[in-house]
Parts: sequence; C-alpha cells; structure tokens
Amino acid sequence: MYSAAETFPNDIVGELCRMVKTAAGPTERFDSEKSKMWRSCKNLGMHTEERLIRRHRGFWQREYTNPTHKIITDLRQRYADWKARREDAANEQRKALAADLVALAARLTEVDADFYGEAIEALREAAHASCGGEGHGGV
Repeated sequence: MYSAAETFPNDIVGELCRMVKTAAGPTERFDSEKSKMWRSCKNLGMHTEERLIRRHRGFWQREYTNPTHKIITDLRQRYADWKARREDAANEQRKALAADLVALAARLTEVDADFYGEAIEALREAAHASCGGEGHGGV
C-alpha cells in the first residue's frame, strides 16, 4: 500500500473525482461549485454523515489522495446505484411519453383517421422509437 508521503495513482484519483462530478448531474445556469458539490453528495447518498460529506468534498477537490480499497469500492457502488436509479427514471419517462403519444394518436384516429393519417403514423413511430423499438400499446 502507499505511505502517507506517497500519492495514490492519479488515474484512480481522477476516476473518483469524475464520478462525484458526474453525479452532480447537468449544470444549472447559476450553479455554484458548492451547489453542484452538494447535489452530487445527495445523489450519491453521502449527505447523511459528516465524515461522508468530508470524504465527498475531498474527492470533488482531488484532495483525497490515499483512499483505501473499501472507500474506493464504496464510492464505485454508490455511483453505480445512482446511475441505475437515473436510468430507471429515464426509462419511466420514455414509457410515459410513448403512452401519451399513443393516446394522442388514438384521439386523432377517433376524430378523423383519413385527415390525420400522416400525423397518426408519425405519432406511432415516435412512440415506438421513444421506447427503443419496444411495443407501443398496439394502436
């Protein structure tokens, strides 16, 4: 292992720094560094204990130069969990969008299928594409 005088390999420190900065999500227009750091801390579930907040700040500012295997593994797991939650939320949004598009196509079909034929087909294709090619309710 590395002594206190040595620094941990930069690729690991860089990876940890990238993970915590990515977990902040998209940057808002007037975001400060502190607000992005806090959002990342909350997204990774590290906002509940002071020691985790300090650890997160160290990763964010690349000051944490000698993390243990347990700390690295913990952060990687928190990051993977956050990404999975984010992907699940995105999938739910895509499904909701597809359902809305299918419902709109159905309403247009009831009103006048001949007149709105092209729009109905475009809505169905968009619903199909928003679900990644999965079925779209059979409209």
